[in-house]
Amino acid sequence: MTQRMASLRISGFAARSASAVVLRYGAAIISVAAALGTALILRHNNLPHPFTSFSFAAIAITFWYGGTGPGLLALLLSYLAMTDFFIPVRLSDPSSESYIVIYGIFGLLVSWFSASRRRAERLLTEARDSLEIRVAERTGELGASGSPSCHFRERAAHDAMRLGGRQFAGSGNRGTETVCP
Repeated sequence: MTQRMASLRISGFAARSASAVVLRYGAAIISVAAALGTALILRHNNLPHPFTSFSFAAIAITFWYGGTGPGLLALLLSYLAMTDFFIPVRLSDPSSESYIVIYGIFGLLVSWFSASRRRAERLLTEARDSLEIRVAERTGELGASGSPSCHFRERAAHDAMRLGGRQFAGSGNRGTETVCP
């Protein structure tokens, strides 16, 4: 499927189903709402309400599982919730500006980390698929050579010569000589 998308030049976002996109963005909204709800409940009961910690967790989880777009939405919603419910916004007050800087830096770091993880996953998947193709090709070669054990012995002898002429255990003094029927 990815080869087909690459040949047609379809973006990954367009190739996703609509329900998956709605689910990812919905998770962003729900995670920020849960963080806000928890902080408001704690505030109502006169308990410490670290909304910043809750919102950072919601942002990180959304970036990790939802991707960059939903993560940015969670970042924006968290910042808006912070300024609307917990910090009075004053245009001349530098403290409200510092929150946007802190949220921005956190968002960049989590986005970078999440993108690195997705890239590593993609590369590992490609390597696994390539290896599976190679194994299938080698299996076909072994089946076509007639005697798989003979082919294996010839291959082992060749590898032994390449590694400095060392003999395999149990081969006696025959060296790399192979005898196949």
